[in-house]
Amino acid sequence: QEAEVVAAGLAYEGALGDRALDAEVEAAARAEAPPLVARRLEKLRLAMAPAQRPEALTERIVGLETELQGLYSGHRAVVDGRELTDNEVDAVLLTGTDVAEREAVWTAARGVSAHVDAPLRELAGLRNEAARALGARDHYALALRAEEIDEGWLLDLMDRLDERLAPAWAAERAAMDADIRSRLGLAADAPLAPWHYADRFFQEAPPLAHDPLLEQAEGIDQL
Repeated sequence: QEAEVVAAGLAYEGALGDRALDAEVEAAARAEAPPLVARRLEKLRLAMAPAQRPEALTERIVGLETELQGLYSGHRAVVDGRELTDNEVDAVLLTGTDVAEREAVWTAARGVSAHVDAPLRELAGLRNEAARALGARDHYALALRAEEIDEGWLLDLMDRLDERLAPAWAAERAAMDADIRSRLGLAADAPLAPWHYADRFFQEAPPLAHDPLLEQAEGIDQL
């Protein structure tokens, strides 16, 4: 199955990286065309540009991306000899109050890092090498260029948002941490570790005992 995924990925990259087709798209983009058609051609050129990298790099990058996807999706946390599904891991971190169990489950779930470290570092290096071959500073800069995002504007925006939202975030974070300590029976000044939080990837806010948004939503027909 992994070989089929790699083959599909290479076929997709090959279509985008077709230099003859890229030249045709570029020529069509330079010709006069209705605004909508011209915009479509420009978006197509932007999508094809990152795929113009050397073929050998493309093959290795697609192979590593597929390998990493398999490692992440195939990893299972093992605690006390029992294999846990991702749903079981999430359930413990979302509702569990046994701190020792939470730490054991979180640590086991994050054990995938030992397997992905080397291929992930290699992938990052090859992506940067491919980006430099196309005239970009690195993969990050190339990705922003493909999305028509000015890096300076983006970083300035994030800095301004960070500055303006810092007080509100500090207050919200303090409330969330206090709620976690209370739910887990920890001292009010106890330091919090990653396994105390509900989301192992730190992408979702922890559930609050008294969520003000839920109170505001009561009685509202959400359909």
